[in-house]
Amino acid sequence: MKQRLSVLIGSVCVMSVVLATPALAQSPRQFGLVMNAASGGAVGVVYNPTETVSIRPEFSFTHESSKTDGSTVTSKANVVGVGASALFYVAKWNDLSAYLSPRFVFHRATASSSIEGDDLPVKTYTTTGSIGVEQKLGDRFTVFGEFGLDYGRTTAEFSGSLASAGKHTATAFGTRSAVGVTWMF
Repeated sequence: MKQRLSVLIGSVCVMSVVLATPALAQSPRQFGLVMNAASGGAVGVVYNPTETVSIRPEFSFTHESSKTDGSTVTSKANVVGVGASALFYVAKWNDLSAYLSPRFVFHRATASSSIEGDDLPVKTYTTTGSIGVEQKLGDRFTVFGEFGLDYGRTTAEFSGSLASAGKHTATAFGTRSAVGVTWMF
């Protein structure tokens, strides 16, 4: 009797896995890697918790260094950025979708030169409102493009022997466009 019960339970488990596999293959993919070709070239991930909302965190970094010919003057700068977008899908036509997207990004930069020597910390906060379209290219790939308006605020602490030492703040307003590709898995 124990052996029959074990065979029955084992058969039910195997049938459950076999019958559930086609249902898993039909479910939409929820996670993906994103490469954004906007200025700064951010990379990130995308998470699709529902058919109408996606969350897209991003990361970027830049390192620059320069030296003036015939001089001992050198400079370097490092910039790291983190941010996130939320995509709210508002229309769909076959494999083409339109979305609205608020976005927030924080950049932290440090710059120094052989003249001043001290690191100059710069912080930038940027918010964006965009409209975009996304085209599916098969089961795993999508391409997207978006256009929007940016508002940014930058603060910098100047020190050392600079004549303009102290805290400086700047604001900027302008357009932003981006194209990219997403690989879903």
